[in-house]
Amino acid sequence: MIYTFGDGFASGHIWPEWPQLLEPILQTPVKNFGHIGSGNEYIFNCAVKSALTAISSDIFIIQWALPNRFDKLIEDTVWTKLQETDSIYKGIVANSYNQTWWASSGSSLPEIIKYKEFYIQAQQATNRSVLYMITLSKMLDNLGIKHLYFSTYFFDYSSHDNYKDLEALPWTQINQGMEEWSKQFGDIRGSEVQPRPLIHLKYIIEHLLPKLDLALDPQISNAVYSLVDKVEFIPYDIDRSQIWNNLKDEINLLFE
Repeated sequence: MIYTFGDGFASGHIWPEWPQLLEPILQTPVKNFGHIGSGNEYIFNCAVKSALTAISSDIFIIQWALPNRFDKLIEDTVWTKLQETDSIYKGIVANSYNQTWWASSGSSLPEIIKYKEFYIQAQQATNRSVLYMITLSKMLDNLGIKHLYFSTYFFDYSSHDNYKDLEALPWTQINQGMEEWSKQFGDIRGSEVQPRPLIHLKYIIEHLLPKLDLALDPQISNAVYSLVDKVEFIPYDIDRSQIWNNLKDEINLLFE
């Protein structure tokens, strides 16, 4: 089993992204916890709870978000009603391990602004993220679970006291996020917030699989690339589920 974690770059809500592509490419079940707008507290919680029941043959791939995002565990109707008043982040809730989280991300609601500015300021938020990353990696090491880190957007942690510890963790690249990496591909990347599926596939082939010692046969890689390249993906396409299922079937045929 492969466990994947991340924000909107991993959720697959507008078209297939790297967690969705991984399953047919590796012919291995993927349990994905990617969620739109999520921050590192939600990602960390999902990963720790998943690790408690994982086995040593499993693989964890964690795509960390920016540290300034705010995830709220919904504990009462006050927060349920509050998130419904947010014109942008309304309804962006995730159910994970019998808990409901609101990924408020960059919400401009006064209550969120006050919480982030008064209670959890920038340095504390950064410190939390650094400790999440280090703690999770140590836990997975102790369990003998192979894992890999990368980030959605680059964030400079170099001035943090624990940067050397952070740098030693299993990153694809610590000095560049997937978003910054994707910009070199121009039109292939597309203009949506999330890169097009072909960019996710390139990241899998060029960064994720080699770091996990799971590199594909070049002929398979080229064939998968051609299949994904020929599909004209449209964001939020009403037929996106069927389009994706058809593509998965074609990829699966390559391994028969």
